[in-house]
Amino acid sequence: VDVRNAATVDQKLPQDWRFLSSTELVERIRRESQILEILACLVKHTSSDVRRAVALHPDTSNELLVILEGDDDENVKSGLRERNLPESWRMLDQRETVLKLDDGEADYTVLKILSQSVEWNIRQAVANNKGATKELLQNLIHDDDSDVCYAAKQNLQRLLEADLPSGWQSIDASEFINRIRNNDHVETNVLRVFASSEDWAVRRAVAWHDCTPDDVLKSLAADDDSDVRKAVGERSLPQSWRYMDTDEIHQALQSDNISPDIIESLTASDDWLVRQAVALSPSASESIINKLKDDDDS
Repeated sequence: VDVRNAATVDQKLPQDWRFLSSTELVERIRRESQILEILACLVKHTSSDVRRAVALHPDTSNELLVILEGDDDENVKSGLRERNLPESWRMLDQRETVLKLDDGEADYTVLKILSQSVEWNIRQAVANNKGATKELLQNLIHDDDSDVCYAAKQNLQRLLEADLPSGWQSIDASEFINRIRNNDHVETNVLRVFASSEDWAVRRAVAWHDCTPDDVLKSLAADDDSDVRKAVGERSLPQSWRYMDTDEIHQALQSDNISPDIIESLTASDDWLVRQAVALSPSASESIINKLKDDDDS
C-alpha cells in the first residue's frame, strides 16, 4: 500500500510534502491554507485520516467533495459532516475537541454533529456536555461504546430530575426509597424518572410501587438486574411484605394467620430460602406443601 501510494499520490506532491507520514500530512493540512492543488493530490490517499483532513479543509473544492462523498470510510464520512461545524471547531484535533467540550456548554448544532463522531471519547464528551438535549442523550444511550452510554444516562438523568416537582430534586437513593415506601400516592412522572436511575435499589423500589404505570413495569421486567426483575413479580404481595429481607420473611412466616394469597405468592419466589420458610410455615396449606415437595431445590 505504501509503495502504491508513493507512486500514485505522493509522487505528484511538491518535494517538501512527499516524504511526510500520514500523521505529518494531517498536521500540515490542518495548519496550512491555499493548498487546493495539494488537497487534489491527497483526496485519493490510502490513509482515511488524510482523506478526512482533506474533507475538513476550507480550501477543498466542491469537485473534491463530490469525490469524498463516494468514500465508504466512516472516518471520511465523519469529516464531511464536521465541515458544517463552526470554524473554531472544525480543525481541532481529537484531544482539543474533547477539551473544548469539557470546558463549557456547547451549541446544539456542534453537539449534534459531534455526537456522530467516529471517536468514542468525543461522543462521550458530547454526552457529558451540559448543552446536550434530552433527544440527543436518548440517542447516545444506545451507543456502541459502554462509556458513552453511561455518560449519556447520567446526563439524561440529571436533566429529568431537574424537571421533577419541588421536593423530589437532588435527593439520594435512600431518601427516595424511604419516601415512596411510606407514600401510597406518588406522581407517575416521578416514578418514570427514577425508573431509569443507575441505582438498582431505586429501580426495584419503583417496580414495587403501586402507582408505577404498566409501560414502566414492562421495561423493569426486562431490567439487567435480577432483583429489579424479581420485584415486578412481587407486586402481588402487600406493600409491607415487599421491603422485607429474607430473615424478616422467615420471622413473619412463623405466624399461623398469613393470608393464602401471600403464601401463594411467596411459593413462587426465586429465593429458595423463602420457599423453604413457606414449607415450614404453619400457614401453608396442604396443597402448598404438596407443591413444594416437587421443588427444584432438594
